[in-house]
Amino acid sequence: MYDVLPVKRKKETFDVLVIGCGLAGITAAFRAADAGVRVLLITKTQLCSGSSFYGLMDTIHCQATIDENDETVFLEDILACSARMNDTWMNQYYIRNIRSCISYLKRMGIAFEKLPEPKLPCFGTHAHDLYFWKDWKQIRTSVRARIEAHPNITLAEDTELIALLQQSSGAICGACFYRKNTRTYEAITAKSVILATGGFGGLYKHNLNSPDVCGDGQALALKAGASLINLEFNQFIPGFISPGYKIVFREGSLDYCSGLFDSSQTNVLRQYFSSDEEMGHCLKKRALHGPFTTADKTGEFDLALFDAALKSCDNGVEICYRPEILLDPRSYVRDYISWLHETFDITLSKDTIKIAPFFHAANGGIFVDHTCQSTIPGLFACGECAGGIHGADRLGGNASGSCLVFGTLAAISAAAYASQTSIYSLSESELQTQLHRTYRSDHTIASENLLSPEAITLKVKDLMWKYCNVQRNQSDLDFVRQEIQTLRQKFFPWKYLFSSQESVLKAALCAEHALTLSEALALAMSQRKESRGGHYRSDFPLTDPAWEKRIVISIQNGTLHSSFSPCMDRDFSDAVD
Repeated sequence: MYDVLPVKRKKETFDVLVIGCGLAGITAAFRAADAGVRVLLITKTQLCSGSSFYGLMDTIHCQATIDENDETVFLEDILACSARMNDTWMNQYYIRNIRSCISYLKRMGIAFEKLPEPKLPCFGTHAHDLYFWKDWKQIRTSVRARIEAHPNITLAEDTELIALLQQSSGAICGACFYRKNTRTYEAITAKSVILATGGFGGLYKHNLNSPDVCGDGQALALKAGASLINLEFNQFIPGFISPGYKIVFREGSLDYCSGLFDSSQTNVLRQYFSSDEEMGHCLKKRALHGPFTTADKTGEFDLALFDAALKSCDNGVEICYRPEILLDPRSYVRDYISWLHETFDITLSKDTIKIAPFFHAANGGIFVDHTCQSTIPGLFACGECAGGIHGADRLGGNASGSCLVFGTLAAISAAAYASQTSIYSLSESELQTQLHRTYRSDHTIASENLLSPEAITLKVKDLMWKYCNVQRNQSDLDFVRQEIQTLRQKFFPWKYLFSSQESVLKAALCAEHALTLSEALALAMSQRKESRGGHYRSDFPLTDPAWEKRIVISIQNGTLHSSFSPCMDRDFSDAVD
């Protein structure tokens, strides 16, 4: 009954498939199309999706050099916060290309502005130019018009990636998708694929990502033979539990924080500080960056917040502000306060605000080289799903900039690869074999012992938020891995691919990706026995020079495997556009 998945073959072929319609995917599609190749741009939801256009965020910020004289100190900031877990060549490439890539936003139909004054970025010591853009509805309309006018771009919305397709050599030859409007599976042949599917916030109970950001690109790339890197380095920032769930927190507001209070109105911060002066000093430093880090001794704020959130019935901890916050002259704080009031009718100095640590962004992902190609020939990655570029912490404003810069590099590389590659069409038996390999079909568990996809995903989200958050230790991480392996034995993904109900199929895909990727994250976190950047181990609280190496996760003989990649200090004089 569940042997052969009915898949239609699309006759039309493409040079480049771009999967993901956030900032990185849109950039890659336009750049590749402008290079003269035929592009199919695919998204599981709608154009302008993912974290790049997150609905509960007021703007996207992008950090850039002021001028050529600013390049040296910009690189110094990146290297300092990366703690040797970065790729210096890629960082230099970013610096030398970011200004031209920001200008290219106009080509895609995205209007942008520059903050009146240079801004000190998260984890930076020098102020740089900050560009921003907003109004997702208007951007989506404008970008769509540009795509429809481009002769080399075809857009496919509501189309979900099911599997990457490969030749016998391992090289990419296309992908299999589920078309939601026709409720059919479709195999599309292409010379190269660019994954721009975003991060993996969907693995966590509380995250500041849209629901479509679930790590599907990383999970499917891993299954196809690609390696993942730096999975233990992620960004957790405070987010709103109430009022207005999942609203992004603006770190500058901590300049006016008077405390974090639990249900008994006890200021939980006082457990971590010997005096109000010491607490105030920590908050002043913590106000300089959104994400949690171990690098500057401000982590007590986040650890106190997390501990209180675990004990709270709704995971929320009340944060109180002094009234002076409404008089802050800084534009990025003033605009945020106005946005909260106008959009959600929230006044920070008056309303009861509850926050908790939320997963925000991944610093690691699919291991790419200096062409943005993965370890699989013809498979490229950019944006948040790409790994190895950023380090233990990431400079504020560099996430969106990386979508632009490395979306461009991935497109240039994929177009060049496609120009030297022939179309390869899989036989039916090859196609079915690869689909069976991607989704476990060896069902041997009694049906009464199986769990539903929804139950699987909820369990994974809870495990990840509780044990793979800002605080980690070996026993918790071992517990997570054991629980995930047990859940794996209670889930049979293949049969759900045949469901006539789209909601059931979607839930099954989400559960399958969550199981694959969460175990990979837990393995990477358990392997790094030190604290560095956003990775904090309560059982190994210090940074250890012996761990100046990067953890790589792959699948070997059906089992997750970890290895090490050296730090990437090297000559980067050739990192030019």
